[in-house]
Amino acid sequence: MRNRQRTTNRGVSREVLIMAVAEVEDWGKSVRGVARAYGISHVTLRQYFRKRKLLKEAGILEFPTVGYYRRRVFSVAQETELSNYLRTASAIYFGLSPREVRKLAFQCAKTYGCIYPEAWNAKEMAGPDWFTAFLKRNPILSIRTPQATSMSRATSFNQSNVSSFFSNLATVLERHAFEARDIWNSDETGIKTVHAPAKVVATKGVKQVGGMTSGERGSLVTLAVAVNAQGNSIPPLFIFPRKRFQTHFICGAPTGSIGTANQSGWMKEEEFLLFLRHFVRHTRASSDSKVLLLLDNHTSHVSVVAIKFCQENGVVLLTFPPHCSHKLQPLDRSVFGPLKKKMNTLMDSWMRSHPGKTATIYDLPGIVAEALPQAATPQNIMAGFRCTGIWPFNDAVFTEADFAPSYVADRPAGTTLPTAALDVPTLAATATAADPTGPVAVSITPADATAAITWPVTTAATGSCSPNPSPLPAGSFSPVAIRPFPKAGPRKSSAKKKKASSKILTDHTIERALDGEEEEDEKKKKKKKKKESTPNKAKRRLDLTPKRKNRPTNPVAQESCLYLVCEEDLATTLPADSVTTYPTPPTLLEVSMNLPVMPMDPVDRNKCTIAQIKSMALRKHVDVLDARVSHVKSSTVMEEMKTCYLEDASGLIMLQLWEDQVGTASAGASYRFTNLNAREFAGKLFLSAICGSTITPIADLQGIPAGDTNPSDDEQALSTVTGQALTTVTGQALTTVTGQALTTVTGQVSGVEIAIMRCCRRCRKTQTNFEAKADFHRCEDCRMLQKTNTYAAVGNGTLGVTGEHGDRDVVIRNSVLTKYLESEGLLHLMLEPQDVEVHFLDGGQFELKLCNDVVIDLNKNVLDATTEDRSVQTMREMGYGFL
Repeated sequence: MRNRQRTTNRGVSREVLIMAVAEVEDWGKSVRGVARAYGISHVTLRQYFRKRKLLKEAGILEFPTVGYYRRRVFSVAQETELSNYLRTASAIYFGLSPREVRKLAFQCAKTYGCIYPEAWNAKEMAGPDWFTAFLKRNPILSIRTPQATSMSRATSFNQSNVSSFFSNLATVLERHAFEARDIWNSDETGIKTVHAPAKVVATKGVKQVGGMTSGERGSLVTLAVAVNAQGNSIPPLFIFPRKRFQTHFICGAPTGSIGTANQSGWMKEEEFLLFLRHFVRHTRASSDSKVLLLLDNHTSHVSVVAIKFCQENGVVLLTFPPHCSHKLQPLDRSVFGPLKKKMNTLMDSWMRSHPGKTATIYDLPGIVAEALPQAATPQNIMAGFRCTGIWPFNDAVFTEADFAPSYVADRPAGTTLPTAALDVPTLAATATAADPTGPVAVSITPADATAAITWPVTTAATGSCSPNPSPLPAGSFSPVAIRPFPKAGPRKSSAKKKKASSKILTDHTIERALDGEEEEDEKKKKKKKKKESTPNKAKRRLDLTPKRKNRPTNPVAQESCLYLVCEEDLATTLPADSVTTYPTPPTLLEVSMNLPVMPMDPVDRNKCTIAQIKSMALRKHVDVLDARVSHVKSSTVMEEMKTCYLEDASGLIMLQLWEDQVGTASAGASYRFTNLNAREFAGKLFLSAICGSTITPIADLQGIPAGDTNPSDDEQALSTVTGQALTTVTGQALTTVTGQALTTVTGQVSGVEIAIMRCCRRCRKTQTNFEAKADFHRCEDCRMLQKTNTYAAVGNGTLGVTGEHGDRDVVIRNSVLTKYLESEGLLHLMLEPQDVEVHFLDGGQFELKLCNDVVIDLNKNVLDATTEDRSVQTMREMGYGFL
């Protein structure tokens, strides 16, 4: 809003006029004489005296105001109504933005015939000056940034769910006479290696200010915490996203902490059972000394195994209503917030103390050990139990304003009436005129109370308003009529799973119900698994004619029927011994697995022969080649390479296979090879497979002359290089090294990039879409469903080596990488590429044997006795069991 600065001192204050009028009234002096004595205009004093006289005649003893009258669009009562509407909209989590408030003000002014500036019509909204003045006249309002709240949380926290929880809580408190030290709350939270940087001091006016973090997304570790109403807590549980847990994972964690690991790093039934044992050990719960444990309805918490363990060890389980933990759970209210804030602060300090390094999941326990005691203080814990009404017990801790967001979904259930016929209530907000800043009373008014209103209003479905509404009486001013509050439609009846609610899980009735639900879930899983495992190519019965009752049978007659695709006579197409005779008319065709399979060759593209390949220029692309594999020879140096000799009626040629193509060709069989590249060595042409190459079995080729099909000496020399290796870079051409000496390089790894792929052990096919955290994976080639840990890890990458020779980038293949990690006892690092990369960066000096920038052999530098692997030294200091 524009603030006008006064440029003159003209005008008379109200105090001076009151004293001058008092002399005229009390002492009977003349207006001009008094005006001359006070140095004011006699006209001004006379006008003020007349106003005073009129007020006295009307019975008002107050003195009139001074100055011009400021014209307002809305009256005080109307602005109070508008203010209450905005507060109610914010209470149900559908607050209006400043721009929407200005549009609403324009619609109200135009609908109710208020006098407003002409400039409002240009943009059909109130001006910014009016909005600023409106906020000043209503200090109870302010512009706030709302916190994102899901629809499930907003609607599930209602009077019914909360009353059910406090009823169950009162039941267990009366039944077992629990005290503050016996009431516990447990929950999990995720901590990441990537934090949110804290505020920093930077140059004013800069649009972007950066803060260093460990990565883009980071890895998540689950932290399970338990606290009681007396302000105490037990050591936490860490769940790491790893297949196997090692004791060094929790090095530096709070004293008494335990840890475990699974593929996802989330809480599951096995991990929760481990936490319950840890909880019972620290709380000393028993059948004679029971404790109450409050937790949410996560599937890992409601397993039958966990409930039976709690019944045997004196732990009473009470669950919160679904999607209500943000209001009812003490840990969420007063512990986890300070914990995350302190974690971000400590992560900032860690990044400054370790420049150039990235935080890993193994650094998080040490940071939690410092942050958790500062967040889970007795004051914070007891405040969490107090504000939720759990202890001291207070079932009236939440007011009607807390349940206001559930108004949106407070709707009838099981009805199919159209929306127009529904009796949808409207939400109204009222406040006393004497205290407009007081709490807003939310009330529900039936829609039929306003059914007689005929003016156009904004609907919740379309959000539009009539462009020319008719003026309405000022006494009926209601923003709700212009912009109704959102309201959900009726629920549709469906046979979905029963909704969860607050329950005392250790009651025997609940246990039996959960046991029955688990049995039903197991049956569904088995049925689904059986359906997935059943092949779709099993027997199918196809009825080609309409069904007829009392159909006569003819076991002898065998009429002719047609193929569904080619429409040829089945009797003439198949051999006589493969046609099945049915006791019913042949209109019922049964396609069985015993019918002979007649393979068809793929459609030809640019098929060529070996003679044509030998006559073409180098580095040409071979689309299709049909040939028979005479024999196969594996490389003695690299596991990823195999040499095949192909033959057809026109000649013999060598083919190099790499990685996933190694196990696809067998000697004596015929295949169709696609997407091959032609290469040359020692004046001889050979073929090389690339990433897009395919090998498809076909029928045996005919017309290949019998005789000696062994390769020549030159071709054998091509496949076997004495003391050296044939190396390749993925996606690049084959590099053959002959007549050169191997290069030995000693240095430190300054940069590394490792890519680990998973390979099926059955068909040797590399998987492109592999979820390492899943329990099972279906092979993309053989379609066999296998456990995830049965897939072989294949790692390749690039090392940046810095030494006396300078900086050099070299390629490391899977065979060399696997051999090195196995010799060092670190083969388990192949599960995560980042673990392998960190090992190389902290590994000290390495001795590499290279051949054309490809690593042939890799060892630690044993010549320098003072150099030791920093990572190994660190693990020895931490007391790793395998060192």
